[in-house]
Amino acid sequence: MYSVLELVGVVSGLTALASLLVLAYRFGYRLGSLETKVNVLWNIYVENMLIKAVRASLSTVSSLKLSEKGRAVLGEDLLSKVETLVRSYVRKYGKDEYLLLAKVISEVLPELRQRAVETGTDLEALLGAVILYIRQLLSSR
Repeated sequence: MYSVLELVGVVSGLTALASLLVLAYRFGYRLGSLETKVNVLWNIYVENMLIKAVRASLSTVSSLKLSEKGRAVLGEDLLSKVETLVRSYVRKYGKDEYLLLAKVISEVLPELRQRAVETGTDLEALLGAVILYIRQLLSSR
């Protein structure tokens, strides 16, 4: 009698363990695929903007920092607004780069569009310059 109950207990325990392992594998796989999708989107959109910023001479190639031309095209008023927003969001959300980039760019996008029209510069190049400036601010903290 006890051996049958022991056998049933072992089988049900192994079944539960196998179920947990399958669930953990699937959850890990989905998390990994989500991270891959974020990396692909970063490579497609953001890195393309950074390349355009370098080609428009808004940043330097060697250090990926904002160049003097980039500072002049963006203007000190916009740069100070970006710096204020970064400080505010770092206090609020921490140093999560993706979140900070999304928040700050959504705030300054209308001004960037206007600046692109005024200066005749590609909007993506200006976005790349702002992204570089934000990364520069974050790395100096």
